[in-house]
Formats: sequence, C-alpha cells, structure tokens
Amino acid sequence: MTDSKFDCPDEDWGCPYTLWAVCALDKASTMKEKVAFMTCWDESPDQPDKKANACAKSAGIDFEAVFYCHADGDGLELLHEAAKYFMERFPEFSSVGGFFHVPHIFVNDQEQNFNSISYDALLQTLCDAGAEAAACSSTSSSVAV
Repeated sequence: MTDSKFDCPDEDWGCPYTLWAVCALDKASTMKEKVAFMTCWDESPDQPDKKANACAKSAGIDFEAVFYCHADGDGLELLHEAAKYFMERFPEFSSVGGFFHVPHIFVNDQEQNFNSISYDALLQTLCDAGAEAAACSSTSSSVAV
C-alpha cells in the first residue's frame, strides 16, 4: 500500500481480487464457509466479480452482502486493515516489490515453510496438530488424499 492506494502482487492496481475476497470472508458466518469460498476462489479462472459471485453462492455466503461491501466502501476499509496487519506482521515485505510469499500459512503459530505448503504437507501438519477432519483418519503413515 502506498499513499492509501493498494498494490497487491499479481493483481491490477487497486487489488480487485483481494477486495472481493476480503468482503466475502468478512460476510462469511463460519470457518467452513470461509474455507469453501477460498477453495473455490483459488480454483476459479474467472474474473474477480464472477468468481466472487459463484464462490460466495457455492460456500453459502450472501452474495448481496458481499456485493454491497465491495461497492459501498466497507471493502476498502477491510483492505486497509489487512494491509496494515500485513505490514506490521511482515515488515520485511512492507516496502519492497517482488516475491511476497502469500499466503503466509501458520498452524499453531508456526509458519509453514514455503517448501511444505502443498495440500498433502499442510493436511499432514493440520492432522498432526489435532484437526479432526475425515481426511485425518487415514490408517497409513501419511495422509491419503
């Protein structure tokens, strides 16, 4: 963020993808809805408005509320809060361009190494940390996917 203008890695100026995503996550009622939204979001090749609509609906999030968050300025406040948090949490990335390693994934306050953020590695870490997902009940030594 520079002078209240948002510049996100791999996005157009103004962070249109992030704006839709923070609004959807803000309007989600449960962690299950948030995870469902982000899973859909990450897999969709659509433009941000179409992705937001389809993914909100598939996750059970009220798209009208997401739309109004995006349109009425609440989303910009959410972006500002997210940028402020990111710059305070990761000061080494606050003023330089380049690879930001987004998202930073933490499990039990431990940042996951960039080389271990594959689905299988993260699922194993979550299961080892006590997650009670069906995928964690595998009888093999590694989590089956």
